[in-house]
Amino acid sequence: MRGNALTDPTVVGLLQPFILAYWYGHPDDNPPEEVRPFIEHPERQDLPGGHSNVKALILDPNGRLIDAFDTMPGGDQRGSWQETIPRFFAERLRTTHRTLGLADEKSSPREVRLPDLEGATRGIRVFVQLDDPMMPAYNVPLIEIARPEPADWDALGWSDQPRAVDAATLRECFKQMYPAGVMERQDKRTMIAYRVAKAEGSLQRIPSGRDTRRRYALLQGRITLTDEGPDGFSYAGDLQAVLTYPLDKPGLESLQGTFEAQYPRFDRLNNVERNLALRSVLESLPVPAGE
Repeated sequence: MRGNALTDPTVVGLLQPFILAYWYGHPDDNPPEEVRPFIEHPERQDLPGGHSNVKALILDPNGRLIDAFDTMPGGDQRGSWQETIPRFFAERLRTTHRTLGLADEKSSPREVRLPDLEGATRGIRVFVQLDDPMMPAYNVPLIEIARPEPADWDALGWSDQPRAVDAATLRECFKQMYPAGVMERQDKRTMIAYRVAKAEGSLQRIPSGRDTRRRYALLQGRITLTDEGPDGFSYAGDLQAVLTYPLDKPGLESLQGTFEAQYPRFDRLNNVERNLALRSVLESLPVPAGE
C-alpha cells in the first residue's frame, strides 16, 4: 500500500526496526481481532486515530504485534492531510520506540534508493504518478522494474526506414501503468489491485540521426490500456520515447520516454467521473556507459 505516511522519509526511517501491515475494508469483511475495536466502537475516545477504514498494525521482526491504530488522526488537526497523516504516524512510531527502549538513531530518515535490476541483464524502470487533488500522496511516483522478453527488445531493433511497432511490445512496462493504493480498482475477493492486462495501439519508430557515439530513433503513438477487471475498464495516453543504438549493431541500447494519459475515476461524493492526469517515465537499465 502507498499513502501519505509512507512517502515521508522520517516515517520510513522510524519503521526500520518493524514490520508494517495494513488492514482495510468494512465491518462485515471479517477483520482480524487486532482491528475489531476500531471498527465496532469508532466513537471511543480512548482508541487513537480517526474513523477511516484503513488500520495499521506494527509488528516486531518476530511477527509479534506491538501496536495497532487507525491511520487517520482524530480530533482537531491543523494543516493539510498531506502534513497531518505523516506527523500522526511519526508520533505513534516514536512512542513505540520509547516503549521498547530503541536507540534514537533508529528514527533517522532512511536514504531513498531507486529500485534496480536483480539478477537480470536488462530491464526498464517505470515511474508512475497520478495527479489527484483529493489524494495528494499519489503525486509521489510509484517506481517499478519491468523485464521485457528478448523478443520485445528485438522488435525495437534498428531500421533505416520508419516502421510500425505493436504497442504490445512494451506490455511488461504497461502492466505497471496504473495508480497504486487501497482506493484503486481491485478484485473484491482477493483485494489485489488489477494490473494492466492489455496494451493496444500502433507506435511509429522513426530514425532520427546519429552522432559520433550512437544512432537515434523516436518511438511515439497512442496506446489504450485495459486492466484485468471484468468490466473492460480502459484508459488511453500518448507514448514518446528516444531510442539509442550502437553505430555498428542493430540491437537497442537504451530507451527513455514518457507516457501521459487521462485516468478516469468516479467521484462518488459528487456523482461525476473525473479524468485525472496519469504520468509515467520509462528508462532502460542498465544505463549506457558514459551516461
